[in-house]
Amino acid sequence: MTLEKTPHRDPDHLKLNVYPEEKSRMSFDESTILKCDACYSTEITETKEGYVCRSCGVVLEIQKYVYNRPYNANIIQHARLGITQIGTVKERVINENSIHLNNLNKLHSIQSNENAVLDQAKIELSRIFNCLNLPSTMKDIVLEKFRKIRACLKPGTKYRSPEKLIPIAIYHVFKFRNISISEAELLEVSKIAKKDFNAFKLQIRTFFPQYKERDRKKYILQKVLEITEYFETDMPFYYLSKKILYKLWDHIKNTKDNVIAGLVASISALCLCKDKISVSSICDKLDIKMSTIQSQVKKKIFKQFKVPGFTTLVRSSEALKKIIKKMGLLEHDDQLKFYNQTKSPGINEILIEKDLE
Repeated sequence: MTLEKTPHRDPDHLKLNVYPEEKSRMSFDESTILKCDACYSTEITETKEGYVCRSCGVVLEIQKYVYNRPYNANIIQHARLGITQIGTVKERVINENSIHLNNLNKLHSIQSNENAVLDQAKIELSRIFNCLNLPSTMKDIVLEKFRKIRACLKPGTKYRSPEKLIPIAIYHVFKFRNISISEAELLEVSKIAKKDFNAFKLQIRTFFPQYKERDRKKYILQKVLEITEYFETDMPFYYLSKKILYKLWDHIKNTKDNVIAGLVASISALCLCKDKISVSSICDKLDIKMSTIQSQVKKKIFKQFKVPGFTTLVRSSEALKKIIKKMGLLEHDDQLKFYNQTKSPGINEILIEKDLE
């Protein structure tokens, strides 16, 4: 095929069928005339396949140049964008790793410091709850206490960190609501050192005034109940521990809750079932030392009631049993005898009985 340039005199020489959806642009100006290679006719029309001669139907070899931007493409966004879209379509297509787009992305992801801390606290809270299998219904209560305590702390304090403050909030909220929680297990899965944890416990009343009004006896009895269920003992073990707790409360209340629970449970075990439950196993369950219980028994019972002859817990168990009897806590020894065959009732039965009292 040849191209001949002739003056454009008659507009009918070039009649092209233009399709609106496929509007094309030719590679020559308006004065260029197309001529068929076979019949040399100038009646050339434009189709989807290319340029075709009207006379003989031959498709011309010359290529049809189509504008590379289709008309049905997405409209470029000129309006103000929402928070879920960054940049225009053109900006995102031109360069996915552009500096401008990265800056827009950073600006889009910026949030206030308090919101960022709250998100971190929620993540840490869920992690600890999943590790310790704690009730999820307490999450919102702990999170609210975390926010209140953190608001009272001065900026720059290390305890404002969610990794340090969340375990503290969990521990004290659970104890305030008389829900048993193991401090050792909590520290094992937390990111706070035991030294920092114990240091904040001394000042918790400043940030949690209601904590000093909690019912410590109820929480300690919950610990004793756990020991009763864990070792599958009879309920006389629990009831004797309860009597000892209320009887000696004024003498033993100035120590940790776990130590008090271990003290009353160890005395009950030595009086009722020392052949089945050892004091060391109770101490391991409560994560306390046996020497602590032995020291408490010596000071709070033998020295308090001026009974000489204390050596060790096991060797002095008979003397300890006599003291408990004189206190009126073992009036009917035969009825309080430990039966291995009896299965301890569930927690619901104990709560019902306490309500009846």
